[in-house]
Amino acid sequence: MEFLGDRIRYLREIAEKKQKDMANEFSVSENTWSQYENNKRTPDLETLKKIAEFFNVSIDYLVCIVDERYNPREREFQEIAHIYSLLNKEQKKDLANEIKSKYKVIGR
Repeated sequence: MEFLGDRIRYLREIAEKKQKDMANEFSVSENTWSQYENNKRTPDLETLKKIAEFFNVSIDYLVCIVDERYNPREREFQEIAHIYSLLNKEQKKDLANEIKSKYKVIGR
């Protein structure tokens, strides 16, 4: 069974960071960070949010509610961004106008 600390350790290791790096990043002592990873201490909510943002994962993933590391919507955004990047300048302008028109978006 996985716990919060296991997930935090896993994410740190795949990011090739040391506990000292993470402690500095989140303004906690190395001992505190070690306790997080060893499931002896739980980060407060603000720190948990920062950890999730740092590793680009959801809090649900960190606290083992879901096993999907990334927000499923993120894949949709990445796909849309990829398609957009393939368009030329005129196509991008047309697409923006179409979206504004169809969805009544007020934009630049």
